[in-house]
Amino acid sequence: MEVEMENVDIFNKRREKLENIRERGKLEKNEYSISVHVWLLEDDKLWIQQRSNEKKIFPGLWEQSGGGVISGETSLEAVKRETKEELGLDIQDEEITYIGSYTRVKDIVDIWLVQRIFSKDKIILQDEEVANIKNVTFEEMEKVEEFGAAQDYITGASIGIGIVAAIVALT
Repeated sequence: MEVEMENVDIFNKRREKLENIRERGKLEKNEYSISVHVWLLEDDKLWIQQRSNEKKIFPGLWEQSGGGVISGETSLEAVKRETKEELGLDIQDEEITYIGSYTRVKDIVDIWLVQRIFSKDKIILQDEEVANIKNVTFEEMEKVEEFGAAQDYITGASIGIGIVAAIVALT
């Protein structure tokens, strides 16, 4: 199967959009793309997904939903697209809360929280991307060994989990 490369808009570190559009993964020095991390919260539990074993980067890793924002797309549109592609879920605007952003080596990551009831039998996994899903407590999430094998993932997961846990505690 031929993989179609996605083009991304390019930003500087201050998230100012530059005139360039590049193929994802082919960024030059001081260029950033936008990615989204989508935390799916049901009551006091998170739905996490396991990356397909066919993935080149971090196969089998447990993670939040998400992906890259493609050229011409907003971060919110990417949340809806990625959640639909990976899990077959249609997410509504009123279910989505923007949490914040942080910067990694080559991308700026927007963290989003989706709060709703998820029916596991309605979730349709995209085989190329997702091997499995599970519903975990925050305490269980911290113990998932396969979560965050790379430092970027550990940092991102810690930021995301910490923020989501704080929001849940406030509600």
